[in-house]
Amino acid sequence: MRMVYVICVLLVVAAAIVAIGFIPVKKAVNEDSLDKNDEYIVVVVQKATISEWRIIGDNNGEHSIQEDVRLLGNAPSGYNYGIEFGFNTFICYGKYDGTGDLHGERYEIFVVERWEILYPVKRDSIFAWALPKTYLCRYDLE
Repeated sequence: MRMVYVICVLLVVAAAIVAIGFIPVKKAVNEDSLDKNDEYIVVVVQKATISEWRIIGDNNGEHSIQEDVRLLGNAPSGYNYGIEFGFNTFICYGKYDGTGDLHGERYEIFVVERWEILYPVKRDSIFAWALPKTYLCRYDLE
């Protein structure tokens, strides 16, 4: 009888530890809910170029030419590899602050005041099927 009690306690503790990882950190937003009056850019992570981010759109619509951008200020960071390279789309609110140049390659500079992640949250992980698509959770933190 005592062994059953110990196993039950261990299962409850293990379930609590797993549940803590599902605590929401940031809710994902739908494209329909974006405020077109605010200045924002739509960006994705890119793996091997002069800048970590690429602009694919803004509050005026989709960009026909995708551009490199360096995000300053409150840029999306602190998330694990699965989020950064899960082909997620981020909305960054703020303003342009000129351009830069690295090895002859031009990039935009955007100062981020706040950011959102676009629904659905995509993860590059073997456990992606078990994690929520509507928000970033504690498991997504580095």
